[in-house]
This record gives sequence, structure tokens and C-alpha cells, in this order.
Amino acid sequence: MSAPWDVVIVGGGPGGSGAAAAALRCDLTVAQVDRYDFPRLKPCGGGVTIKSCKALPFELAPILRGESNEIELNVWQTRRNRFAHRSRALMRMVVRQEFDDWLVRQNLERRGFEFLGGDRVIDIAYDGIFTVRTEKRVLHARHLVGADGAYSFVNKRFGVTKPKGMAVAVEVTLPRGTTTLDQPTPPCFDFGAIPRGYGWVFPKDDHWNVGLYTLDKSTSLREHLLTYIARKGFRGTSDPLATFAAH
Repeated sequence: MSAPWDVVIVGGGPGGSGAAAAALRCDLTVAQVDRYDFPRLKPCGGGVTIKSCKALPFELAPILRGESNEIELNVWQTRRNRFAHRSRALMRMVVRQEFDDWLVRQNLERRGFEFLGGDRVIDIAYDGIFTVRTEKRVLHARHLVGADGAYSFVNKRFGVTKPKGMAVAVEVTLPRGTTTLDQPTPPCFDFGAIPRGYGWVFPKDDHWNVGLYTLDKSTSLREHLLTYIARKGFRGTSDPLATFAAH
């Protein structure tokens, strides 16, 4: 059996797109599959470390939404731990749904690449060649990359590792035009802001990304998020959960 693709990549996030870019630089043909049409909503703080920025083979300036030379890793309402560099950025900011879509579009400018969005993988087999079955097509490839996130179908199929538990993340975006913050904050994680989890605030050029992550099976995430927003000092938004998203 011949394989029309050198590589099939399952997952359209930065990991999958970075792998696609690396394969394309080696003149390999690549099919990248994601279950969602792009751009798609993706709960994420949107902070990219400088090491990660350097690892991606793209000039990220067109997609950046700010940067910070400070970051906080706090114990919620107990201790603030701020780390800073005098002259260099520690982290750069993106909006995740914009970032993922932009990375895919950079790869689409290369020959030998195809992005298959809105197509869920339903089965994968291997007999010397990988056969990836989706809801719409069958793909054959010499190599397979699993970049499909925490609940990976690839991992489930091949048993690469055993997940230690389930988690949920929720987020909102608070526009700077309608929201104020009592004190400016750098990108921060507040461990303990929710049981078995943490809260985050990532400032961007025109908004703050605010969210919670927890391993707890809580049914009151909206209430926890409203409380966190208020205690961080945000004021002025008539409906702070207007952009509420969960994952």
C-alpha cells in the first residue's frame, strides 16, 4: 500500500502546527486534521513563553497582543510571588483562537500541506502504514503525530500514557473599554483560587483574559469565576460572563 502523505497530524493547536512546520521544512507532505472548523474558541490564557516563541519557525509579531517582563505565581490571598526581568520580556501574549488559526495559515503557504478542519477522527490503525479514518475521509501516512490535547484520541488508541484525571477550564474576556482594574497586574496564576485548581489573569492590548482551571467536579464554576473576578478588583462590566467559555 502506498501512502499519499508523509505525515498525518491530529490536532490543530500550536503543537500540531509546529510539528507541521518542522515536517514541511524537510519537504515532507503533511495533512493536519482537527475536529473543529477554524478559527474556533479555545479557553486559554494566551501566554507564550519566550522559549516557545523561539521554537516556532515564524515571526510572531503580527499576531502578538502584548508582552510582559513580569509574572506572578501566587498562593491565593496568602502570598504574592512576583518574578521580573529588568529589560527582557518573560512572556508574550496572544489570543488563542487567533493564534491557532494564524499558525495554520502560515503553513498553508507551503507546498505539500493541507488542513482538514471540522473533521473528527474516529479510528486509527497501523500495519506498517497509518490509516486515519475521519467522519469525512480516509488518510494514509508513513508517520502519525498526536497533538490532539488532554483527551487525545491518539493516546487513547495507542496507550502512550495514562491520564491521571479529568479537568475543566473556564474563561472570560473583559474589555478594557468597559472594565477597570483596581491595580494593574502582570500575567498571574493564583493557586487555590478554586478548590484543586488555580485562577489566571493575562492582560492583552484591549482586554484581560480571566479564567479558572480545576480538577474538581464543581457544578458552580460560573459562581466561582464571578467571585474571582470581583476579588481581583475588576469593576465596571455589566455582564462579566458575556464571553464565558468552558473546556
